[in-house]
Amino acid sequence: MDTGFGFVLKHYQLIDRGGDTFRWNGENCSANEIAQTIDGNSNVAIFNVFGIQRPSTDGRAGMAAVVLKEGHEFDVDDISALIKRDLATYAQPVFIRILKELPVTGTLKLLKGDLRQAVYLSRSVP
Repeated sequence: MDTGFGFVLKHYQLIDRGGDTFRWNGENCSANEIAQTIDGNSNVAIFNVFGIQRPSTDGRAGMAAVVLKEGHEFDVDDISALIKRDLATYAQPVFIRILKELPVTGTLKLLKGDLRQAVYLSRSVP
């Protein structure tokens, strides 16, 4: 758009966010806020929250990858009640993956990129 002052204004639109925030259903979702909620589940030992792209959708759907405490089982009713109670509808994870371990760096920082990539690699697995 020409402003009449010799320069042109451009339109910029946010299509993705880095770090621990992602957009879903037109809302900003904090991975840290979601993580704090999941941390309230006594069966979960460690977890990682991130946004993943889904075909034909705008933004990123929330996914939580969790490792259960040894000897504990995943209680879908318990974690669902916790998530519904503490998070806005748009911030509730769409997917929860249960893993035996989470990928980490040499300094034990959780890796989200590997988990996002694994989503696409395992899509065709029944």
